[in-house]
Parts: sequence; C-alpha cells; structure tokens
Amino acid sequence: MKKGLLLLCCLLNIAAYAQDRQCDNNTARSWWDVQRYTITTEIDTASGYLNGYAIVEVKITGNMGDSMQIDLQEPMNITDIKSTPELGGTLRWVRAGNAYYITGDFSTLAANSNFILAIGFEGTPRIARHAPWDGGLVLDRDSKGERWIGLACQGDGASIWFPCKNFQGDEPDKGMMLTMIVPEGITMVSNGQCMAEGVKADAGRVRWTWKVNNPINNYDISFYIGDYVHWSDTLAGAKGNLSIDYYVLRDNLAKAKKQFSVVKPMLQCFEEKIGPYPFYEDGYKLVDAPYLGMEHQSAIAY
Repeated sequence: MKKGLLLLCCLLNIAAYAQDRQCDNNTARSWWDVQRYTITTEIDTASGYLNGYAIVEVKITGNMGDSMQIDLQEPMNITDIKSTPELGGTLRWVRAGNAYYITGDFSTLAANSNFILAIGFEGTPRIARHAPWDGGLVLDRDSKGERWIGLACQGDGASIWFPCKNFQGDEPDKGMMLTMIVPEGITMVSNGQCMAEGVKADAGRVRWTWKVNNPINNYDISFYIGDYVHWSDTLAGAKGNLSIDYYVLRDNLAKAKKQFSVVKPMLQCFEEKIGPYPFYEDGYKLVDAPYLGMEHQSAIAY
C-alpha cells in the first residue's frame, strides 16, 4: 500500500513538472516575458484585505498581439493600470473571469525592448480551508490570541493574491521584491533577504521589505505574519557563507531550537551528495506557519 502511494505521488510530481514546462500558447501572454515583480501592499490583519500595487517589468520576446493578459483571481480586483513608456495614451482593460485583457498601442514598442506595468489591486484573497492542499490565505491566531497569517498557492497560482502572469513556465528572471505594511509589534517574513525591518510607516504601522535575487516561481512567493522570535546562524557551505534564519512563534521557541539543530548537518549532507544549495544570495529560512509545510523558495513553511 505504501509503495503504491509513493508511486502515485511520484507520477503526480512528474506530470506537474511536465505541465509546468509546456509552452504558454495563449497569444495574450506568449509574446512577453516577466523580468521582475515589485509588490507593495498593506494588509488588514483582521480580515486579510490587501490594497497595493504590483510593478511588472516585461521584456518583449515575440510577435506582439493586440492585447496583453494579466491574471488576478476573484474576489481580488485590479483598480488601475499604467505603463512606462506610455502605450499610445490611456490603457484599457476588460475582465474575463480571473483574467484581465489590456489593450494599448503595443506597436510603439520595439522587439526585445522592455517596458513596465504598474497595476493597482485590492481585495481579500480567497481563504484557504485546508492549506497547503487548497490555495489561499490562512488567518489564524497563536496561543496568546495574536494574529498568525500565512499564504499558500501552489495549486491555484500566485494570481490568487496579486496581479501576475499566472504561468509557472515564466519565472521573473531578475527576482522579485515584496513590501508589506503591517501593524506595529508583529513581524512579516517573505522570501529572500530582509531589506527593511519594521520601519515606521505611519501611526501604529510598520513596513517590511524582502528582496529575492534569483528567479523564483510565482507560487513560491509568499508571506508570513506573526509574533515571531528570530535567530540566525551561518553555514560554511560549498559556495561560501550561507545565511540561515529562523522565525518561530514564542511558544514554540524551545522545541524549535531542538528540532532545527539538524538543519546545518542536513544542508551539509545535501551539498555533499547533491550539490550546492542553489540560492546563496537569498539565504535559507524556516518559518513557523499556520498550516502544513510548503517549499517556498528561501522561506520554507514549517
């Protein structure tokens, strides 16, 4: 029985791997390639409501169509779209389910050139019921009643919470950056390295910014919010010093210290047997999450 389940899991993973590498034949998405996402948003930690904008840096890679598709799943909404350079005046867009079709004078853009979309968005993402098996936001509380929030979206894609090209075959080549404004006194963790740690934004709120230098799949972009305790370590690894960071709920600190003592021996073993950890620039993190584990690149949900 166990062997049968293992075989089924392997087959499902192989099928998902093959599907992710298929060409995107959608003519409104196939002519452009994502270079970078820069997301800035504030969150209402009581409801999960998000309000912000996403900067999408784009490179033209094929024959331009008459429209461009950006994905954002209901009940989220796009509120505004601007471009740099401007595409022949005011952009127009129309919604078709979980996709938005943008029209403008794309003929003014040269082949292989880059342009930028600034997309305003707002709404409360779908609430997950059995994360990470279903996609969405997880709104929980720790033992002291403090808000504990996570997000998992492998099955549904990142357009469940921010406007993007919801195609796993197109990773942002230059990485991504996420800035989130949260209530003062709690920690927000995301992928990559912390660029701004609890910087005062306005009365009672602070700003956290995280930057990823490597290409990253959309579904791996995630965030965690909670009353976290943080400690750091360093691995003298195959490619130099690798920063290791842990973020756990206060009540879990003692057992986390014990459990995470295996991390450095594990990484050393993997580097010896498989090869160097692939994201040295972005570090390695384990984050206490309000759902079962998820392999979010450089910020693993534990």
